[in-house]
Order: sequence, then structure tokens, then C-alpha cells
Amino acid sequence: MCFAVMVEVYHLPKRHPDAGEFRIWSLLARSDLSVRTIGRIMAVNKRVYDDIPHGRKTVPKKDPQPHPFKAQRPHQYWFIDGRIMDFALAGVTWWSLIMLDGYSRTKDLVKYAAKLGMSFVRKPLYSREGANVALVSAGTTLAEQEGPYGAEGFIRQALSPLPNFSDQYAVLGSWLVDHTPCGLSIREDENPITGNTSRFLPHAIL
Repeated sequence: MCFAVMVEVYHLPKRHPDAGEFRIWSLLARSDLSVRTIGRIMAVNKRVYDDIPHGRKTVPKKDPQPHPFKAQRPHQYWFIDGRIMDFALAGVTWWSLIMLDGYSRTKDLVKYAAKLGMSFVRKPLYSREGANVALVSAGTTLAEQEGPYGAEGFIRQALSPLPNFSDQYAVLGSWLVDHTPCGLSIREDENPITGNTSRFLPHAIL
């Protein structure tokens, strides 16, 4: 490592005591050096020189202020999250740019969950064929399927019980190709949760 670069990195944290390795790297404007290299130089300098700030300054905590761009509806404000990737492809350094909607849907989810109340269907975020699905009505679990899913978390949906025909529960399934219906199936089971062993029934549209 060039000594001149180490000296330059030595001076910058003193002028910008709250800056991290990414900020110091951007101030250097050296595309031939990585953010990780600057971070290592900063770590060495902190061990060697006592006049370099070893931590952030302690300042009184300010009262939280309203966000100037707090969205009140979906898609009102958008933000860009830019991050430099710690690798290069064909000698080119890449950045990750992510568009983020400034509207938080947490309050909408809370309202929707309150509207569902104690009757809902609980489903894993990732599952198949009814595994780990539970039907809950008025706080009582009506039916529940076991399975290997659920580690990723669960969602709740409105409870819409299947019709019961002679103690058999039937559900319709359809296939869409390019937004066009092109197939229909009927599956039936003694369990109100359709699983991978539910029967396929023959049918005809007259």
C-alpha cells in the first residue's frame, strides 16, 4: 500500500470523525482502491495514532422530528437505495440501485388483521398442497395440516369455508395462460383443507 494513501486516510477521519469507511472511500475518489482496503487502513491508523477519534462524538439525543417526505398513501414518494458491490465483473465495479416505496404498509396490515378478528386462515409464506395451513373460526382451530413449512413466517387471510356435500369438501382450481383461463379441476376431500392426497373428480361443462 502506498504510504501517501495511508497518510491521506490518516487526515480524513480527523476532519470527518463520524465518517465510516464508505464515506472516507468516497472522499478519496480513488477507483483503484476498494472500500474494504480503506477500512483496513482506518483500523490500522486507529491502533497506531492516538489523535484519530476512536469513536463517535456523544451528542445529546434530539427529539424525533416528523419525516419531511412521509408518504400518506402508496406510491406518493419513492426513494433510491444505492450500494456499491464489493466485486467487479470484467473489471467494472457494479452498484445496486433499489427503488423503494416510501409508504409503510404496516398500519394497513394492522387494520386488516383487526378486521379479520379471530376468524382467519393461517398460511406459511412458503408451502404447498395445504401443508401447515390452519383454519381458525372465533378463536377455535377447525382444521390444521402438518408439514415441514413455516420457518419463514405466516400470513393470515379471510376465512371462506368450502361448501360441504355429504361430508365432502370440494374446491375448484383453474389454470391461466397469458391471463386466459384454459383449464379447470375439481378436487374433493373429507378434510376442509385441500392436500396432496385430495381426489381429482371428473367433470363436464354442459
